[in-house]
Amino acid sequence: MKSTTRIIMMSLLALAAVAGPAWAQAKSELTIALSSFSAETVDPALQGHNVKYYLSLMFDYLVGTTPDGQPSQAGGLASKWENSADHKRWTFHLRKGVKFHDGAEMTSDDVKFSLQRAMSKRSTTGYAGPLRTLIADIETPAPDRVVIVTIAFHRGHRASEEIYRGQRR
Repeated sequence: MKSTTRIIMMSLLALAAVAGPAWAQAKSELTIALSSFSAETVDPALQGHNVKYYLSLMFDYLVGTTPDGQPSQAGGLASKWENSADHKRWTFHLRKGVKFHDGAEMTSDDVKFSLQRAMSKRSTTGYAGPLRTLIADIETPAPDRVVIVTIAFHRGHRASEEIYRGQRR
């Protein structure tokens, strides 16, 4: 029994030593496997009502979340945020040094563009409707700051209350 286990272990180690360098070689393209091709897209604004888990590997959210789904200043594009006394103006301070795949630095204009695109009539994402309902305007007073002007703080609206609670921590 010991010799059989030893032979299996040595075979696996030999296989790993031979195959390891081949697996570690860099590739110039990314391959994504999808369960179907009829409705799949890697564009979050056109994804429909289902936000796919693999999109979070390619795109960052404005506000990060903890593993249990609570807003967190530890992740996401915003390092901190605060609201006005009437909860209608939310100022998000963007992390410095966040870059796109081409090396260009992310700015408040990029955040505004992404939010406006997610809210557009063409957008089919599941959060387009709530964004259209909540957001009245998006301001970019500085490259590292974006201000989202809401129609009102909606008590009982899950996203409004979670963001409010998250910035209070």
